[in-house]
Amino acid sequence: SIKKYLISMEIYLNRLRDNGVSTIGELIVDKYKFYTIEDTKRDEKVYGETRIPAGRYKIELYTQGKMHEKYKKRFVFHKGMLMLKDVPGFLGIFIHIGNTAKDTKGCILVGSRVINDNFISGSTIAYINLYTILVDKLKNENVYINIKDN
Repeated sequence: SIKKYLISMEIYLNRLRDNGVSTIGELIVDKYKFYTIEDTKRDEKVYGETRIPAGRYKIELYTQGKMHEKYKKRFVFHKGMLMLKDVPGFLGIFIHIGNTAKDTKGCILVGSRVINDNFISGSTIAYINLYTILVDKLKNENVYINIKDN
């Protein structure tokens, strides 16, 4: 429908701090706030240990691969992985469940609380809440994530 191209939703990831192992951030989606953990920033990309560049990326549902199949089995509501499109130098960047930088390979992990600079908790419930909001919006709107380094 034409509506899909006229309406878009913007969500915002503000990176708060990076300790050389992990990056902690706040993800603002409408009136909701989630916390995130990512890999550290690196000048030279190290596979599986480098966060993506700040920028604005379109989010789409990705319906292939091992993670999609795993989440489809785990969650009845799953329709595809939340994937960031066209990230320079990276492929397969998702927003998903996890607690530490070891649980990601460049992806953005979402949680409810920051325990310390290397650990977020409440990841599954935060993911379910975030996914429910975004998957509903993705039916009729373009959704973009704006990532800012502080």
